[in-house]
Amino acid sequence: MYVRILDYLDIRRLQLALDALVQWSELPISINKCCVLNIGKVTYNTDVHINGCILLVVTHTRDLGVIVLSD
Repeated sequence: MYVRILDYLDIRRLQLALDALVQWSELPISINKCCVLNIGKVTYNTDVHINGCILLVVTHTRDLGVIVLSD
């Protein structure tokens, strides 16, 4: 899921979207495969959670073999 965060209201929208995803999903979401990646110069305290577990904030991640860096 990708969300452009411009203010703390956007973080709230992200959390609501994650909550809706959990309710919609028929299978459990693997928390170990989820993370928050801040891209850009401005970062916000993006404590978001799935099923009560706070998602890890990372500086890089790999998705489908492509490495994405925060810068």
